[in-house]
Amino acid sequence: MIQKGKIVKSDSGRNIRVDGLIKAGGQGEAYWATEVNSGQKGVLKVFHDRFNNNDTRRRIRFIMQQNLKKSGTAKRYFP
Repeated sequence: MIQKGKIVKSDSGRNIRVDGLIKAGGQGEAYWATEVNSGQKGVLKVFHDRFNNNDTRRRIRFIMQQNLKKSGTAKRYFP
């Protein structure tokens, strides 16, 4: 688990501040997060080692982007 307030670097090189745990599950953990440079709020997904590969990242990124488009929410998924 990542501590609230910790700054982590995303796969795309963004500095992301962890704002709090949403939920931990079978694939990993999801956190409310803020991109440090822009202040934009979003969700950070951290995978367990067995799921930490390019195929999983591409699949989850696609699913999250589709869900955000359908829901019309302003939240962002940080790749």
